[in-house]
Amino acid sequence: METVDALTPEWLNAVLDDAWSTSEHPITSVHAEQLGTGQMCDSYRVLATRADGSTATFVAKLPATDPNSRIAGLLMRAYEKEVRFYQELAPDLGVRTPTALHAEIDPSTGSFVLLLDDMAPATQGDQLAGCDVERATAALGELVNLHAPRWGDPTLADIEWLFGDRGAGRDMLIQLLPTLWGGCVDRYVDRLDDHVRAAGEVLFSRLPSLFADHGPQTVVHGDYRLDNVLFHPEDGSVAVLDWQTCTVGSGPADAAYFVGAGLLVDVRRAHESELFDHYLRALGAAGVDVMPSTHSTSTRSTCSTPDGSEGEGAARQLARTAGDAGSLHLVDQSDVGHERPGPSPVVRPNRSEHVGRPLTVVADRRRIDHDVADEVAGQGVTLVELDTVLAVDASEALGRLG
Repeated sequence: METVDALTPEWLNAVLDDAWSTSEHPITSVHAEQLGTGQMCDSYRVLATRADGSTATFVAKLPATDPNSRIAGLLMRAYEKEVRFYQELAPDLGVRTPTALHAEIDPSTGSFVLLLDDMAPATQGDQLAGCDVERATAALGELVNLHAPRWGDPTLADIEWLFGDRGAGRDMLIQLLPTLWGGCVDRYVDRLDDHVRAAGEVLFSRLPSLFADHGPQTVVHGDYRLDNVLFHPEDGSVAVLDWQTCTVGSGPADAAYFVGAGLLVDVRRAHESELFDHYLRALGAAGVDVMPSTHSTSTRSTCSTPDGSEGEGAARQLARTAGDAGSLHLVDQSDVGHERPGPSPVVRPNRSEHVGRPLTVVADRRRIDHDVADEVAGQGVTLVELDTVLAVDASEALGRLG
């Protein structure tokens, strides 16, 4: 199916009989209104009127009428992924999504149609406005219902449309992202602080480590953000939309992406640790064996404050792990221009996967003793000192560790 005009009463009566008993209560007319501003496909809320005068609504997703979006959806297999998710995965996962009333696709052309339950009065989150802790907690809890059922399931690699050629995709991103970052620096050179540029140099020079598999793999959403989450206004329940980026990956990456992008800075600073703890505890309650190395509280360490009262310093401790640690250490001290009291997380990579690789320690220049640099150098470690904290904090770090 190509356009909304093809959603005729006759066609709908044929495909919705199982879901809506249209043979007994046939649809006689339909009215469609565009819904949202999807970048990859076109969505509509459809009002269907039956012969007895009753009405019902559903949501229809169709290929984008914009040719560039259509090509992108086809090349990225986005349409196929979403249709197959509803056909093959959603019934056996606990995550709450709209029920698929009908789903079909021609993968060779990208022609597809997906008819979904209308979740109104639930409303879409707003990534620009952010959300409060209660909504974030609910969203992370729903994420557990996606991740837990297939956590560490080796048979996911047999689902070709889901697993795909991840190597080629990663290689493409490893080549592309540094170029995009360079363009961003050139364009916003007057607006990027020195610490942001320094962080970019560290991050984009180590993309192979970022994209390596970390920890057990599971079904992930791939774009888990507020704009893809619906919240019910009465009971606060959550439903998840837009499965065009679903794949096999590290579950905590979805959680980190949501927290890092979905909460306003002050809210995230105050609550990200408890949110990650909630996510990990919920995974454990769902039967997932959460390894200590992935738990935010178990990777927490004291770090030196300006007066040195909070212990020996995170950078010193990191240096001592250089012999068997990974290719990148991230130290979350405080966000830019903000001194946060108490210890900050020290996130360690999976040592078994990174033994012998170069180690970089990133630390805040204001919070390390001068002799730390000598100790780090003695371990054969690169120390990156920043005037303010690296613009990658525990949210992103947890995600890349898995």
